[in-house]
Amino acid sequence: MAGEWSIAVADADQYRIAVAGVTLSRGAGQSGYADGEYFTSSQPKDSFVIVEGTDGSVARSKTNTRVVEMSLNLLQTSASNAYLSGLLASDENAPNGAGIGSFVVEDLQGTTLILCTRAWIKKPADVSLDRAAKERKWLFTGLRSVYLVGGN
Repeated sequence: MAGEWSIAVADADQYRIAVAGVTLSRGAGQSGYADGEYFTSSQPKDSFVIVEGTDGSVARSKTNTRVVEMSLNLLQTSASNAYLSGLLASDENAPNGAGIGSFVVEDLQGTTLILCTRAWIKKPADVSLDRAAKERKWLFTGLRSVYLVGGN
């Protein structure tokens, strides 16, 4: 019918986040994500760099970077904190990257997909205690295989 608008809905429960083969997303009220922004991802380096010559000529060079930086913000009460702590401890205490695994973020209602077949935790989450539950920010580095910023 003419004049009707489509409405897209953003729903935190419709994103699947998995680290090293373990799904951290557990459905409404079960995932333990922090309030507000609970996931971020960025590629720190540009995909292409340019060099300009004295005469105004331009050369564009592909950097071939695949490194992405990600953060996952959980409530201190989330069971996923213990899992991530154990994964980091394995990586720190065993040879040959025992804590390296996949990192997947998938929009189940849309097309966004971030897939790193190799990712690792950069450091333990900082701890702050208060009267109310606080946030635990986990920082990851990954090598992206798929980085599709889509919509739903």
